[in-house]
Amino acid sequence: PSGYGEPQGVLSLRIAIADYVRRSRSVHCEPEQIVITPGIQQALYICSQILFETKDEVWIEDPAYRGTTAIFEHAVKNIRTVRVPVDE
Repeated sequence: PSGYGEPQGVLSLRIAIADYVRRSRSVHCEPEQIVITPGIQQALYICSQILFETKDEVWIEDPAYRGTTAIFEHAVKNIRTVRVPVDE
């Protein structure tokens, strides 16, 4: 063994999450589809790398947490970030 854990997170936790969302939210997923991250910024970064392509448009509420907007602004080159006012 390498000494590192599973890259997607502990399997027993992913099984428990899959079971929970299946029962509570009627979301059918497998533990292999779940990735455990240490925080929201890491999760958003991973999603941005998987989902966004050059010249995509991302809408972000304004005001928004700077950590979130920075991820979207720098995740993929030439991505367009649109700030949408939430309220006054």
